[in-house]
Amino acid sequence: MKKLYVLGALLTLAACAPQPAPPVATAPPPPPVAMASPPSPPMAAMPASYDGVYAGSLTLMSAGSSTDLANRSGCVSGRPARALVRSGLINLEYANWKRHKLHYKGRVDANGAVTAYHKNSDGSSSILNGQIVVGQLTGNMERGACHYTVALAK
Repeated sequence: MKKLYVLGALLTLAACAPQPAPPVATAPPPPPVAMASPPSPPMAAMPASYDGVYAGSLTLMSAGSSTDLANRSGCVSGRPARALVRSGLINLEYANWKRHKLHYKGRVDANGAVTAYHKNSDGSSSILNGQIVVGQLTGNMERGACHYTVALAK
């Protein structure tokens, strides 16, 4: 029994004895830095100077001002027009000869170039091409046989 007592005391002492610290694991070396691709160029931001409301008129071009053609096709000598430009999008609207509101929707690029379209009831499209410079939107608009100059100001 004494042997058992001595063995128990030794085990107790061994369990209470300070333990050596576990070996510190060294972190593996960081992986080699890969050559990062150069950052992509930022998207061209739309200059806020184009944003706003433009108002003015559409004027029938002299090539389309024949009285006979004007009566036959619904061309009118002029119409007030209004356009809203916001974040590179344009929505131009005006009332046609029947007083129906027509919309030309499109884009204004970073250089101020305007391209907008209207979908006609027969499925064809009419186009507006223009340019915004110093708060002035000028261009040409084709609507069937009617060709207009566009002059709107911010």
